[in-house]
Amino acid sequence: MIKKTTLSILTFIFAFSAFSQDDRPFRIGFSILPSVSTIKPEGEVFEKQASKFGFAYGLLAEFNFGTGNYAFASGLMINSLGGTISNSQYHDGDTTHLTFGLVEEKYKLQYIQIPLTLKLKTNEIGYLTYFGQFGLDLGFKIKSKADIKGTYGNENIDLTDVNVSDDIQPFRSALNVGVGAEYNISGDTYLVGSLAWNNGLTNVFKKNPYAANDQGNPDIIDGNVKKEKDNIKAINNYLGVSIAIFF
Repeated sequence: MIKKTTLSILTFIFAFSAFSQDDRPFRIGFSILPSVSTIKPEGEVFEKQASKFGFAYGLLAEFNFGTGNYAFASGLMINSLGGTISNSQYHDGDTTHLTFGLVEEKYKLQYIQIPLTLKLKTNEIGYLTYFGQFGLDLGFKIKSKADIKGTYGNENIDLTDVNVSDDIQPFRSALNVGVGAEYNISGDTYLVGSLAWNNGLTNVFKKNPYAANDQGNPDIIDGNVKKEKDNIKAINNYLGVSIAIFF
């Protein structure tokens, strides 16, 4: 009797585990991802200042293969990023301004983001399946604005929602690394949470900074303020928490 009862319990546990392990070849879900985003520039003229609260949302899709412990994960997200940098050589090209300004530039950037990642999953442990995830994110700019605040000449400037589309690269790529777990709520519905680190690989900017002369003032030649040959270099990183529901 005891042997039969024990066998029945083990059979039930095995059947439950097999049922709750999500081994479907394809599943789709919805995700939100709050994040903390920064812009990290190179050089002495531009410096990193404050971080920006970011937010992403959109659809995710997973394609399982092999034993079900591996999946190719992709999707379509709208991702708002940015950050604040200081600029000690601010200038607007007006040759009547013979000195640079000192300002803070808060960038508010938005991308359509396509993740292309490999997901490695454990078997179910208790009620949870754990996973690691890594790959690339491809982003295409859809909006870019900036708030500019500081001093310029003898004036204080405070500009809001300046269109800086001409200064921002249209494409962003990044390394995406994450760890997390998923829980079977009921049937084919899973709650998934993860911590994600997104490291930018491409330059944020495509603008050339204004050049300084030997006295540290704008270099004005033939009635124009000279610009440097090279673009400003900076990358955009973020740390986020992803919460998703798969169906």
